[in-house]
Amino acid sequence: MTIKNRLFNLMKYRKIQFPKSIHDPSELDWPDGWHALHYDDIPKLTRELNREVCKEHILYHVPACALGRKSNTDDFLFQVETGEYTFASVHLTWRKEKDPAWPHTKLYNGFQEWRDDKAAEPGAAV
Repeated sequence: MTIKNRLFNLMKYRKIQFPKSIHDPSELDWPDGWHALHYDDIPKLTRELNREVCKEHILYHVPACALGRKSNTDDFLFQVETGEYTFASVHLTWRKEKDPAWPHTKLYNGFQEWRDDKAAEPGAAV
């Protein structure tokens, strides 16, 4: 069963708007310290992102899907559908935000661009 089929069953009753095309997180080449999310966690974390963003945030009402997490942090990779960007690195705060700067978000044109950015971080081993 594809990730889209698995998530389709979940999103019907959870009112989550996912991107039209979703990468299977288990098939991505994650940098050291990052890991794919379990399928059961994807809708929960996607809902958390939707709960946190205010109307002025760049990801407000943007179709998104949580894919991965940096170990021992609140940093997540989301696949998004903004038109120009397809991935977003997001630091979740676990609360509803009023400031559009939070949750902190950086957009990327693709997975490889995100991966290269993570490899360039100090102390990163990819």
